[in-house]
Amino acid sequence: MVAEADAPDISFSGGGIGIGGGLLVYVGRELALDFGLRGSAGTFNEFRVGKISVNIDEDNIRYGVGRLSVGITWFPAGN
Repeated sequence: MVAEADAPDISFSGGGIGIGGGLLVYVGRELALDFGLRGSAGTFNEFRVGKISVNIDEDNIRYGVGRLSVGITWFPAGN
């Protein structure tokens, strides 16, 4: 078992872009259904453990993330 004080700092760095949007559909004066869609993509190009850094430009690690959310929003004072 490794104590927290002994664990090295691990980090990734790189660039990315994200976009998203949403919609509120009112079902009453104080209540709405909330729909959202978000997406992002990018690459990691540096990996660091403690004081050691590795540049991974030749083998950029790509990522993509999507998120769909559905919920209920309550407006207690009405709109």
